[in-house]
Amino acid sequence: LKAALDAATIVYNDSLATPEEQVAATALLNKAITAYKNLQTAYRNLKKGIDAAVKQLGDNTGYGSAELQAAIDKAQQVYNNTEATVEVLDVATAEINEAVKTYKAVVAAYNNLQKSIEEATALLGDGSGIGAAELQEAIGKARQVTEGANVTSDDIKNATQALKDAMFAYNVANGSGVVPTVVTNDYVARGSTVALGRSTISGVSS
Repeated sequence: LKAALDAATIVYNDSLATPEEQVAATALLNKAITAYKNLQTAYRNLKKGIDAAVKQLGDNTGYGSAELQAAIDKAQQVYNNTEATVEVLDVATAEINEAVKTYKAVVAAYNNLQKSIEEATALLGDGSGIGAAELQEAIGKARQVTEGANVTSDDIKNATQALKDAMFAYNVANGSGVVPTVVTNDYVARGSTVALGRSTISGVSS
């Protein structure tokens, strides 16, 4: 921008400059101004992305924090480069924004898995129920995921679903109370699709 401004100033102060030279100098100066504005906007956008990432990271102790910190460091290097182009700055901004999005997804999935592990552990109790070994194994696998490196949000979600399935199976195997029964009245024709409406149900509290 300074170079374009200096060039335009020379033409402006040149009493012998032709109209064509003046028009050309004006066009170059306007182009330089636009480029400068775009560059400053790109720097501001990147700074905004970095600040948002730092705020999201907090005390840098959460699950997936190492990956987000690495993304912040990379973005900061680009921001500190005074010769970075708009294209480079825009790419860095997109990357840091995506890193924040990924971090949020991983943290949410991780917290959900931790909650499921706590619920499964409480359900397991003293481990004397039917299928306790299977549930214990599912809990162990889920814990391995929480302790693993390079784990994605999809990995955590899959582990959470597997654990919930194991909890469901355990609950079914260890059901309590009277099993509901349905007895179709004798006067109902075989194969009737409305048999339930003409039946007697027991084992279900009213």
